Amino acid sequence: MRKLQEHGISAGAVMTQADAFDDPHIQSREFFHEASQEDCGTHLYPGPLYRMSETPLGIRRGPVMFGQDNEYVYRELLGYSEAEYAEFEAAGHIGTDYAPGVG
Repeated sequence: MRKLQEHGISAGAVMTQADAFDDPHIQSREFFHEASQEDCGTHLYPGPLYRMSETPLGIRRGPVMFGQDNEYVYRELLGYSEAEYAEFEAAGHIGTDYAPGVG
């Protein structure tokens, strides 16, 4: 890595997730942030890879569950009625679980 850098080639260490978590430089930059999700508790997640001078760092909400926002997207953003949404759900076009054999 240093040989490459000496010749003007950008290079850095390749780290495992555990290496990155324990790296003093990454820790000093407060890269990992806590986020909570109702079904799986509070965990550390990687934060943004860059910083902006006037934007606070952090994760505003925990990860969403698969299909969690379906109704909002279909009804509020796409304008489908409650009956249409129920019809899509009953037909299996939308759901909150992976298809059999996936995941």
